[in-house]
Amino acid sequence: MTLHIPFDNSYARLPHAFYTAQAPVPVSAPRLLAFNTNLAALLNITPGEVTEMTDIFAGNAVPDGANPLAQLYAGHQFGQYNPQLGDGRAVLLGETVGSDGQRRDIQLKGSGRTPYSRMGDGRAWLGPVLREYVVSEAMHALGIPTTRALAAVETGDIVLREAPLPGAVLTRVAASHLRVGTFQVFAARGQVDELRRLTDYALTRHYPDARGPMGLLTAVRDAQAVLIAQWMAVGFIHGVMNTDNCAISGETIDYGPCAYMDHYHPNTVFSSIDQHGRYAYANQPDIAIWNLAQLATALIQQFEDKGAAVEEATEIVHAMPGLLQQEWLTRFRAKLGLTSAEDGDLELITNLLHRMAEQHADFTNTFRAIGDARARDQFTDPSTYDSWAEKWTARAARDNDVQGTLRRNNPAVIPRNHRIEEMIQASIQGDYNPFHRLNRVLSDPYATPAAADQDLTRPPLPTEVVPATFCGTWRKRQPSTSWSGQCPPATSISAIQTVTVIVSLNSHQPSTTAKTGDRKLNEATVPASQIPKSRSGDTDNLKYESGIVQCDRYPDQLAQKWRNPGQHDGRYQHMGKKPSFRLRRTQRCDQHRQRGPRPHDHGPQHLETSWQAPRPRPGPPAPE
Repeated sequence: MTLHIPFDNSYARLPHAFYTAQAPVPVSAPRLLAFNTNLAALLNITPGEVTEMTDIFAGNAVPDGANPLAQLYAGHQFGQYNPQLGDGRAVLLGETVGSDGQRRDIQLKGSGRTPYSRMGDGRAWLGPVLREYVVSEAMHALGIPTTRALAAVETGDIVLREAPLPGAVLTRVAASHLRVGTFQVFAARGQVDELRRLTDYALTRHYPDARGPMGLLTAVRDAQAVLIAQWMAVGFIHGVMNTDNCAISGETIDYGPCAYMDHYHPNTVFSSIDQHGRYAYANQPDIAIWNLAQLATALIQQFEDKGAAVEEATEIVHAMPGLLQQEWLTRFRAKLGLTSAEDGDLELITNLLHRMAEQHADFTNTFRAIGDARARDQFTDPSTYDSWAEKWTARAARDNDVQGTLRRNNPAVIPRNHRIEEMIQASIQGDYNPFHRLNRVLSDPYATPAAADQDLTRPPLPTEVVPATFCGTWRKRQPSTSWSGQCPPATSISAIQTVTVIVSLNSHQPSTTAKTGDRKLNEATVPASQIPKSRSGDTDNLKYESGIVQCDRYPDQLAQKWRNPGQHDGRYQHMGKKPSFRLRRTQRCDQHRQRGPRPHDHGPQHLETSWQAPRPRPGPPAPE
C-alpha cells in the first residue's frame, strides 16, 4: 500500500514574502519509531509501507502534493525583540483537511538547515523529539488545545549538543503555525499590504465569524484566555512563552523546556534558559496579556486612523484579565468538584493552594484525592489539610455530582518530568519501552492506572528530581545557581495584571523608547537608562512608531514590594482595574534584602505602580 496524504496547501499560495521554499535535508539511516494511526485517520492519511513512511517522515522523500517551505516570523524572546526568526529547523510539508472538516498543517521538525537557521544546525536530537511526542499527545488527552505528533523518526545521524547525541525528526500537526511573531515581522518592516493579507488569511482559516483586525485580536484573546487557564489547571509550565511561541489558533505549541509541576508552588520554574523566572507558572497569565498587546501593536499598523485603533485595541487587551480570572475560577471550581458559583469559592481555592505551597503538596495527587482520606497524606502536616477540608465539605454539600466532577477534572497521571527523563535516557540506549508505556498510560489520564502502572502517579524521590529542562536547540548549559527547580514558598497565586497601551506618531522602526501612562496619548518619555533590562542587557520594550506601545513590566515584581507580608485578603479585588505605572530604580528590591537573590528574581530594576495588589502571606523561612 502506498502512503497517501491528501494535501491542500493554502499557505503555499500566499506571496513568497511569507516563506522560503525549502525541501527537508535527507538523513543517513532513518528508522520509524512511532506513527500515530489515530491521528493519521483524522487527517485522512492512508498509511503505506514502513520503508516509504520512514523516508517521508525523515525528510528523505517529499510526498506527492507537498509544497515544502520554511515560514518567516519574528518575535520577542524573553522580552527582547528579534527582528527575524523563522523556521530554523522545520519545514512545512503542507496542509490537509481532516475528517472533522478542520484544516491542519503537517510539519517536519528537525529536518535540516533553512535560510532562517542562523547559527543552528537545523536538527533535533532524540530527547526533545520524544518529549514533544509524549507531552503533546498527553495534552491532547487532557482535553487541552495543542499541536500533536504524527510520527517520530530516528535519523541515524549524530547531533552535537552537550555531547554527541542521536538525531531525530518529529512530524508535528497543528491547526496552523501562525504566531504572534508572524504578524510582528511585517509590522516592524512596514509591509502593510502583507500584514493585511496575513490578517485576512488568519481570519478565514481560524475565526471566520470575526471581522477585521480587531475581530481577530478579540478572538485570539478569548482563545488564549481559555488555553492559559487550562494550563494552570493541570500544573503545566510552558517555559518559553516568547511571542514566536504563541499560536494565534489558541493551541499549545513548542514544547521545548516545558514541564508539569510536582510539588505546588506558584513561582516554579524548570526551563534552564528562564534564569529569571519570567515564564514561571504563576506568571503565565500576565505573559499571555503581554503577548496579546504585542499582537495588538502589530495589527494596528494597518489602520489609517491609528488613534482610534489604539483605543479599541486597548479596551480589548484590558478585558483579558477578567476573562482569565473567569476561566481560571471555572476550572479550579471544577477541580474542587464544584459546578455552581458562590462568593467564597475564590478564597476556598486560594487558601488550599497556599497550604499546598507551604506543605510541599503534590499538585496533581492532591486534587485527585480531594474527598478521599489520601489527600491529607500529600501534606507534611496532615492537619493543615484537615482544617481546609472541613470548609470544603460544607461547600460541596451545596453542590451536585461532586465526585463525578472531581474525577472528570483531575487527572490521575501526567507526564512527570522524571519519567520523561527516564524515557529519554532509556531511548538513548535503544530501549523504547518506556516511551511506548508513557504514551499508552497517558492516552487516558483521567482513568486510574492499572496496578502495574501506578508508579507513574507518584512524584519524584529526592534522588529522581529533574531540576531543569532544556530546549534541545543549543548545547546544554547548567543553571547559573544550584537550586531544586521549586522556589521557596513566599507568595500566594500570582495576580493577573492589566496592560497599558498608548500611541506615538513617527517612523515604523522598533525603538527602545518606553512610555508610561494609562491609555493616554503623548505621555512623558522615560529615559532609556531607566527601562528594565532583560538578562541579555537589551531593553524589553518594542515600539512600532505610528502604533501601539506596551508598557512592559516583570509580572512577578509589579506592585509587589514585599512589605507587610501578612496583609492578604485572599481576593483579586484589583481585577479589571487599569493601573498607572511609573518606573522606580533601587539598589536592591525588598525581596532580595529579605531572602537573598533567587533564580527567579529579575535584579535591582523593577516597576512600581500606584495600584495596590494583594499582599502575599508569609511563608516559612527560606533555607540557609
